[in-house]
Amino acid sequence: MGIEKVNYNTLAKLFTKLVPNVFKQDLYYGSRIEMISELVKIFYYDAQYDIEIINQELYKKLDELQHLIETIKKFNELKTYFNSIKNHHPYYDVRLGRIVKINGEPRQKGVDTLLVLDMITMAYQDQYDIAVLVGGDRDFVPAVNIVKNLGKHVYGYYFAKHIADELLNSFDVKFCFDDPSIFPYLRGDPYLIYG
Repeated sequence: MGIEKVNYNTLAKLFTKLVPNVFKQDLYYGSRIEMISELVKIFYYDAQYDIEIINQELYKKLDELQHLIETIKKFNELKTYFNSIKNHHPYYDVRLGRIVKINGEPRQKGVDTLLVLDMITMAYQDQYDIAVLVGGDRDFVPAVNIVKNLGKHVYGYYFAKHIADELLNSFDVKFCFDDPSIFPYLRGDPYLIYG
């Protein structure tokens, strides 16, 4: 139920009409004396928001809006990127996890799980002979070992500063992205890739 609205101008006029004249008893003569009542002022009591609080809330909402706009922009950029991969590279199949906030920071969730499930399932279904894993997380070691136990080979591509020793040692064949001979492929030289 909302707060009823009051027209305070009308209310002030009403008060001026309703204030009765006061009759006083004359203490000396015992007669009644009519005192003319006059409305001098009406006091209205309420509370007003502090402008500083309003400004703080406004800036907070503007920051949230700016963050939302940046998130939407990143979403659109990623969507365009993923679509370009699907549309221009016939061998790619894009599989997406989700992004969630952890301690206020965006983090990927479910991506490694998708990769591991595909890697093991497709090896079991004999859909490939060689898996190429681009990554460096030691969490992939059990999946690599399962795939190898199914008779497949696992080639690993990695950056030297971002590879767990256990994962590096589990690869059948290793390619370091820091190697100058691989560098042109990272830049996307079309002659090297499709030539």
